[in-house]
Amino acid sequence: MEFIGSLRWFGNNDRITLEQIRQGGAREVVTALHEKPIGAVWEKEEITALLERIRAAGLDWTVVESLPVHEDIKKGKPERERWIENYIASLQNLAACGIRVICYNFMPLLDWVRTDLRYPVAGGRDALAFDWKCLALFDIFLLKRVGAAECYPEAWVSDAARMLETLDEEGIQQLIHTILKGTQSFVNGPMGELDAADLMVGFNELLASYDGIGTAELRSNYRYFLDRVVPEAARANIYLAVHPDDPPFSIFGLPRIMSTTEDFAWLTSIQPLPHNGITFCTGSLGSRADMDLPAFAKKYADRIHFLHLRFTELTESGFFEADHLSRPKDLKLILKTLKERSSGKDALVFRPDHGQRMLHDFDVDYHPGYPLLGRLKGLFELDAFIKAYSV
Repeated sequence: MEFIGSLRWFGNNDRITLEQIRQGGAREVVTALHEKPIGAVWEKEEITALLERIRAAGLDWTVVESLPVHEDIKKGKPERERWIENYIASLQNLAACGIRVICYNFMPLLDWVRTDLRYPVAGGRDALAFDWKCLALFDIFLLKRVGAAECYPEAWVSDAARMLETLDEEGIQQLIHTILKGTQSFVNGPMGELDAADLMVGFNELLASYDGIGTAELRSNYRYFLDRVVPEAARANIYLAVHPDDPPFSIFGLPRIMSTTEDFAWLTSIQPLPHNGITFCTGSLGSRADMDLPAFAKKYADRIHFLHLRFTELTESGFFEADHLSRPKDLKLILKTLKERSSGKDALVFRPDHGQRMLHDFDVDYHPGYPLLGRLKGLFELDAFIKAYSV
């Protein structure tokens, strides 16, 4: 089996061009119809036009990231029937155009969350980071969510209160923007639609829309979605690949159900077809201290259809995104296992998930986590690692 290197590309919303991605050594891009409203059907003509544009640049497109799941589906609203039918139509059209994998997630409201977009690391670079104390500061003292203080250890609440005293108004607004907009506004989702002038009011209203929906309810709604969509994916010969929760913990009182090994055991048991698969994000899952990444790869190799390769380094109260090769032993075991156990696959697309800012990345306003040079460095390293170890 071959590992194919790619970069994520945000289409017309991206400061990075297809030509730059091709020059950087990627063979594919993973992308989406980013201009489409969530829930709208992706038409064949639109998919074909984007595919032709990508191929004209010397690249290919076989993995969609992402085809978003409408919030009404996650909430189990009556309107979900319409959105599920549209989802099925989109995946059928994607399959007809040669797309083989659909990466998506089932996280309520928020996609990936960070509390610092410029965490300093060695050599003058910076990275994305998540800190529970910063989240507690935002949640308890800025958002003022009811019951928020009960979600954090007392020591973290005290530390958050002291941290608040050191922030001026600019620092407060920066934290609010980082959590609610910085990582959300350039991916399709409800957070990107919030009015910038009333972020906190809008976010509280969105949180309230999930009142009464806990882990059991969200799982039930997810199963309903999978029961409808997976058989259609199998008929179209396209593979669904759910992305783990990022971070893989409950935040803001919202349930998260794709966070642990047990969660993925549940996922694979309710729909045994291989088309009900996984995006193996080593960074997201690796931010759990109790996660054994090589063991996860071994257990779910036949369900892993897409790879996000990066590693995180745990801190006292969170994590930051480390170098792509910071855990070489784990990486070697993961790749070796997937090559040996991913039966029936000719290739597996991977991308360096996120990247540290470096050199001229500081001169360009890239989407957080998606600088050009930092990701190309990751792509070079991963590709060389794969070749060196013949995996």
